[in-house]
Amino acid sequence: MSTISDRAPFAANVAAFALFIGSLVIFPNRSQGSTALILALSGCAVALAGVALVLWSRAELGSAWSFLPKADVDTGLITTGPYRRVRHPIYLGLTLLATGTALAFGSWSALLIVSCAVVPTFAWRAHTEEVQLSRIFGERFVAYRERTRMIIPYLL
Repeated sequence: MSTISDRAPFAANVAAFALFIGSLVIFPNRSQGSTALILALSGCAVALAGVALVLWSRAELGSAWSFLPKADVDTGLITTGPYRRVRHPIYLGLTLLATGTALAFGSWSALLIVSCAVVPTFAWRAHTEEVQLSRIFGERFVAYRERTRMIIPYLL
């Protein structure tokens, strides 16, 4: 059962994405030429990598997936696929998708929002979920947390 404190990071994350999308609409990139094309192609590649990671991660979770934090012993602790390296690969994939979109649109304001709003709200959501996972899976989750990163392999 989720509480208000479980839903707050989700609500903040939705607000951050709304701000991100708004910045793409309000501050469109008007540049043209080879730089714009390189940014667009690079951004599309990063965004597609993010989509692929989200889909793979979501498939790996199966019935354990939900919008709001939920964990129980019936679904188990998922540590396979992309979860071998990071505990929250969906958040990494969505960050790549947003970053790639910002690059593809050449929107520096959107890129700033990804860095200053989207990523921190994902970290908040991840922390909230990890409190729940720790409570439910105990030492098994502690061991998993020690061998993986939260969102970015080898860094965070």
